[in-house]
Amino acid sequence: VDLNDRLQSAQLNIEKNEHVVEASQARLDEAKSRYTQAKHENKRYSNLLKKKQVSRELAEAKATDALAASDQVRAAEANLEGARHDLQRMKSDLKGIQAQLDDLQLISPVAGIVTAREVEPGSLVVSGTPILRIIDTTTLWVRVRIEQRGSAAITTGLPAKIYLRSQQDK
Repeated sequence: VDLNDRLQSAQLNIEKNEHVVEASQARLDEAKSRYTQAKHENKRYSNLLKKKQVSRELAEAKATDALAASDQVRAAEANLEGARHDLQRMKSDLKGIQAQLDDLQLISPVAGIVTAREVEPGSLVVSGTPILRIIDTTTLWVRVRIEQRGSAAITTGLPAKIYLRSQQDK
């Protein structure tokens, strides 16, 4: 009943998650940039410490900053990977909903005329249940009743007149 709504929702979720992936990529790029800067500062302060131009505490603070920046890079990479997995899952969900919608289409095996509706619209049907009765217009089936006493004279190729029960004059 709600497949069209679910399809639209899935499409919107995919669009949203594409933006989340973009944002996660931007955060990763920013974290890598900060890590590169913190790594350079750590190296610089380590060299300054060896020359006794800065205090040990300040050099250790820069080392801690570099370690924290490294952790932020790993966290940003994990967030990006999670966002990518979510996006892939949402695309799979969308394919599933689209497949369900495609399965709801009734496709006739022949081009013909519908003569009877076997099931009312909105009814639940089991797979394989006849829903419509269709006449293939390229063939003609005739049901005849022949009296036994005249059946011996019937042979292939004899002319016949066919009258419709619903229209006796035709």
